[in-house]
Amino acid sequence: MNPTKINYVIADDILWNYPEIIPNGDSKHPEGSPFSNGELVHLIVAQSSLNKLKQFETETTTRGDAARFVLGHIERLTDKRHCLLSENGKNFNQQSYMEKIYGLKAPIPVRNGSQLFSVLPIDHLDPKLTHKFKPAREDRYGQVVLTALAAQQKDPATEVILLTNDKLLAIIANNCGIKTLRYGHKRPKPYSGRRTVVVPNDLFLDFVSPRSLTLKEWEQAMPEETPLVPNEFLIMIPAEPSELNFNLDDAVRDYLHVGRFDSKQASITHLKYTRQCRQGYTPKNLGQALYAELLIDPNISLVICSGPPGTGKTYMASNYGRATIQEGRFYEMIIVPYLVEKDLLGTLPGGIDRKLSALTRPIKNAFRNYLIKEDKDFLSSNNKADKGKTPKTRYEDKTELTYENHCTNIPPSHILGLDFAGNFIICDEFQNNNPKQAELVISRLGEGGKMVVTGCEDASQIHNPLNDPFNNGLTYVKRVLAGSEYVGIIELDETEIIRCAAVADFVKRFNQFRSSHSQIVSNKVT
Repeated sequence: MNPTKINYVIADDILWNYPEIIPNGDSKHPEGSPFSNGELVHLIVAQSSLNKLKQFETETTTRGDAARFVLGHIERLTDKRHCLLSENGKNFNQQSYMEKIYGLKAPIPVRNGSQLFSVLPIDHLDPKLTHKFKPAREDRYGQVVLTALAAQQKDPATEVILLTNDKLLAIIANNCGIKTLRYGHKRPKPYSGRRTVVVPNDLFLDFVSPRSLTLKEWEQAMPEETPLVPNEFLIMIPAEPSELNFNLDDAVRDYLHVGRFDSKQASITHLKYTRQCRQGYTPKNLGQALYAELLIDPNISLVICSGPPGTGKTYMASNYGRATIQEGRFYEMIIVPYLVEKDLLGTLPGGIDRKLSALTRPIKNAFRNYLIKEDKDFLSSNNKADKGKTPKTRYEDKTELTYENHCTNIPPSHILGLDFAGNFIICDEFQNNNPKQAELVISRLGEGGKMVVTGCEDASQIHNPLNDPFNNGLTYVKRVLAGSEYVGIIELDETEIIRCAAVADFVKRFNQFRSSHSQIVSNKVT
């Protein structure tokens, strides 16, 4: 067997987003993939990545699905390795070049493109190999880079390239002398938390009657639909609305045409909690109604809300938290702002609250806007302490007092080991966190607590230079936690902007401009 031209080490983020990169011995790689040209390549997965996959194999989430997909392909490849045929029809029944180099069991030949696949366990490499780069075992980035270094030292005649879309990992690899390549023949379809479906009239009438639909009824009536995700919203549209004998507008106004998949009961139920909204978080459109449903539902521990600026993500979460704390449901509101520079807390003067004041302004702004828009009696009160104060001063004083009485600031770098049991937690601008920070923050949620993660994945809203619209804390938690019965996800769109008509028009024009001027950038080795 001839030596391979390139050894590709596959990073964790590629395995999660593009699990089909692992060959199954039958299908070809999609057009646009670096491997679709039939060149002889060797795909390598680090042992640390394989161990991570095995940790999530039993999860009923998108992350679990990806783990099972990848591990299943690896298992099938291993089982088939002695019977797969080369392009000329000969069996691979002798020790291969790569087996001799790495001292592993024979890499798996793939009949569709002269490709090889193997798992490279760092622990089993020649102990005489020395690396200046010695990451800890828990350092996932470091272990992947170490795998690439090991492959490079074992087989210096063959080029080694690390496949990753993670900017931070690419920087680490480049600093260690490893070339990197972005991979993306297609972008994963984002999960928005809702879908609009055209349904038969009889199914629509059954649901708006109103009654719940069983999962079996749904699958029988809609066999072509993709499987439902726990807590996914369904906006139903009748196939023949003109044949209905009742006013469809009434059903839409009352959200009777909207259901949510309850995985525990295996049924599609009507919205239960939207009508319980109080002053301050009353929904003004369908997107906000779905958001409010997740906020109020006591069975949802984590709400992830994304969308463009002005859709009320922070406003609704802040005022829902304020109202429920006053009712005694939660102890306090924990605000976890993003920090691009973790050393920021040690360089600026003042305490934590003062250092974070700029990052907590959106929450205070939500309280202030509530007073201006919805608390009509605030300025007319005859409080002697307010005598002589301007409306601006009175609003600011009340806002600061509300924040002080309800909220506590805790930066991401200070939450390690904390348990937010019984608290309402808001993590705003989550797209500026990286996946590691995201995991750290999400895992602080405790018994009886509720966390709301908000943000916007648009490139213009990402201020962390190491993040992009496809690799950031917000997209990471949406991708990984979609499918958990404890998580509700909703994505608001530009048609649901409520800040003002001008902002809605501006955002629409910005999006149209970016869409019309976008260019496809080809993969480039760095």
